[in-house]
Amino acid sequence: MKSMAATGDSKAVNPSSTKATNLAMSKRREELEKKRKVDQDKQKEDKERAEKQNRMKNVVQSALADRIKSDKADREQKLN
Repeated sequence: MKSMAATGDSKAVNPSSTKATNLAMSKRREELEKKRKVDQDKQKEDKERAEKQNRMKNVVQSALADRIKSDKADREQKLN
């Protein structure tokens, strides 16, 4: 490979091994970004699922508490 002074070029010459390395690094960065995005999406879905389950749990517990109070009131009324 000729040096820049010998060729008269003002651009830096990138050997093919450097280009290949840069390409590999670029692909790796893209893979990592995709993986991070998938992980973030999965975390978001998990969070939404947990919130939905908690809401459902609260609704069920509330309904059961109301039913227990109602049943207790009915039993007390029958005893009196």
